[in-house]
Amino acid sequence: MNGAPPARPEPSAWRIGAAIFLASLAVYLANGAFLPGEDATPSVYLTVNLVEEGRLTFSPTEDPALFLWDLQTATGTVTGQLPGLDARVGGSTAAELRARGLLTPRAPYNLVLVSGSGSSAGEPRYASTFGVGPALAAAPVFAAARPFGHLVADPARPWWLGKLAAALMTAGAAAVTYVVCRRLSSPGAALALAAASAFGTPLWSSTSQALWQHAPNTLFLSLGALALLDARWRWHGAALAGLAFAAATVCRPTSALFVAAVGLYLLTVRPGRALAFAAGALPVLAAAAVWNLHTFGALLFSGQLAAGRAVALAKTGSSELWSTPLAEGLAGVSLSPSRGLLVFSPFLVLAAGGLALALRRRAPDLLLPLAAAAAAVIAVEAAWFDWWGGWAFGPRRLGDLVPVLAALSAPAMAWVATARWRRLAFAAAAGWAVLVQGLGALSYDVEGWNARRGAGGVVLDVDRAEHRHRLWSFTDSQIGYHLLHFEEARASKAAGQRRWLERFGAPRQIDSPRSTR
Repeated sequence: MNGAPPARPEPSAWRIGAAIFLASLAVYLANGAFLPGEDATPSVYLTVNLVEEGRLTFSPTEDPALFLWDLQTATGTVTGQLPGLDARVGGSTAAELRARGLLTPRAPYNLVLVSGSGSSAGEPRYASTFGVGPALAAAPVFAAARPFGHLVADPARPWWLGKLAAALMTAGAAAVTYVVCRRLSSPGAALALAAASAFGTPLWSSTSQALWQHAPNTLFLSLGALALLDARWRWHGAALAGLAFAAATVCRPTSALFVAAVGLYLLTVRPGRALAFAAGALPVLAAAAVWNLHTFGALLFSGQLAAGRAVALAKTGSSELWSTPLAEGLAGVSLSPSRGLLVFSPFLVLAAGGLALALRRRAPDLLLPLAAAAAAVIAVEAAWFDWWGGWAFGPRRLGDLVPVLAALSAPAMAWVATARWRRLAFAAAAGWAVLVQGLGALSYDVEGWNARRGAGGVVLDVDRAEHRHRLWSFTDSQIGYHLLHFEEARASKAAGQRRWLERFGAPRQIDSPRSTR
């Protein structure tokens, strides 16, 4: 199997993939909710700005709801958010208070300053901390909705469109995952892995629920894995793999590790294919570099690295970005009761078996660069200052790797099929994973467990050092909380979504800027 390309899937594989796409999309949308959050905010409104006005930046005058506002009062400074500059604060509009110097804007962590440019009002401009990739990927969905009215006519509309775009891309990744696994395993094994991946991983509970970096990155990684199956033997496969992994990098910088690993692999085994890979990747990476140079004055720039130091200081007391001891972080992202990938999706342990088979030359060696890149991404996430991913449901930040981990697991499914107890164990692990992800999709309410109240009403925020031990508690686990408080969390989820949309609603009378946590 190592010396020849995997068999190309028959047409029925694509038909089954299409069925998985439709089923996944229906399930992802069925909860009737989206995940509100600051990480998704700039991507949602950047897509709006791109489709409505053709701009990829923000300013306080044009996008007031995205900024923090400091209001000077007789008793001090109040900081919060405003739905718009027409909102009346006390007896004046926000615009009037700003003209009098009593109200000043400040960029939150999810916006980074653009160098050397200003808006028509002469004020600084800002870009999304999370890059332009998600907005570019979601633009077709928003553009399709544009003929039916302005995208911000209803404050809920951009968020639902963002959810739809994320769900479409995630369902696409689930479908491609089946085709990849079919090329590496039997039809039944591929279907089992694809279904478990679609419904038993963060693809359901997180990736598909809001427009952040995860959905487009996951889709492009899955397409890159599919193209890589042809890359050693076919020029177009190598070029498409380069294109897909470069596009993933634009969506999330950690995917550059896939570009590096696959490029080095091809350079080692087939230098000619490495040239095709580079030909696919370089135009996308060059365009990203030109954007960085124009926008930030540097060819290589990451908004997350630029903004991360302040966030790291607030959470850990140090501005060091990779401050978590690697052993601790690896234990956390894999085994933490409230964030561990193998706790929330235990069937993915089979990826280690697939890697072992590849190393023993009993599975395609083209899985090796995927495994190397995935391991590097996991190590980077484990060493990151908040390996737990802030307020999240489970291992959200590792969800992007699901198509790759499923591909690595596929060769091991033959071993699973040889014994009844192994088949039962896989079914139990996958069933547990689907139950857990269903809990997240239906009842995850952002603050719920992440900032639940303890004795005396104390907020047990896991982002604070004194409460971070909760990430390791089995008696106070996120899964247990949502099992015991399912209906309560469902109600809180709906109420939180309504409160979130008030921030972007029509200007109204308010006493002061909406306070932030």
